[in-house]
Amino acid sequence: MPKPASEISLPGKPVPLPREPVVIGHIARALGVLGDVKATVEAEDKNRLDGIKRLVVRIDEGCFEFIPVSIKARGGYLQIRFAGVDSPEMAAKLAGGDIIISKFERPELSACEFYIDDLIGCRVETDDGEELGLLIEVWPQAHHDLWVIDGSNGDILIPAVKDFIAQVDLAQHKVVVKRMEGLWE
Repeated sequence: MPKPASEISLPGKPVPLPREPVVIGHIARALGVLGDVKATVEAEDKNRLDGIKRLVVRIDEGCFEFIPVSIKARGGYLQIRFAGVDSPEMAAKLAGGDIIISKFERPELSACEFYIDDLIGCRVETDDGEELGLLIEVWPQAHHDLWVIDGSNGDILIPAVKDFIAQVDLAQHKVVVKRMEGLWE
């Protein structure tokens, strides 16, 4: 008879919360009989975690560092196997946990991609110099994200597509959008 999940110790190494932590996903549940977990991630490209050498999982008991043995994209989720997690009971102890990495360990993005937390708080102006406000939120959509700008006349929604975004300068914490007639007047 298998042990109850409360009696199973975790093989992960207890660690402090990483410096400038970023939640990149969540563990939904145990998956299969070998100790894999089903995880959702905050990335369109599920293969972006390839090459990650360690992941921190935050559960009620604290933060634990695990070495991913395999990360497989399975449609809308990831199937992750951690070193030392070798039973469904052990994997179940991770269910509901946040997958966290340090902001400095995030994978490099291509030239036209940005992490949401880097965009939040950027000043937004038009290509003719009009100040629109601050980018306060990003709404993921099926085809493209919508950027929510907190302007002096209320919220403005900008589609995050090349036709609208002229420049993103993270060093200056500034976004320049192309003026489109009727979009925010």
